Amino acid sequence: MKSGQKGFTIIETLLVLILLAILGFTGYYVYHTRNNVTTTYNNASKSSNSSQGTVAPNTFAFKELGVQI
Repeated sequence: MKSGQKGFTIIETLLVLILLAILGFTGYYVYHTRNNVTTTYNNASKSSNSSQGTVAPNTFAFKELGVQI
């Protein structure tokens, strides 16, 4: 770097962009994974409530999601 030169180099800028991209993709993955689990949980509870009478929920679906009954 020349003396008296100020600012970021291209390498520093690329490293920051790569880190932001990794954080962004990780957040996107976690958000959509949680959203899919919530949707599956809600669908499982709706399907058990929509049948005639009172029926025990499908415990396999809840165990697969890690939900304690």
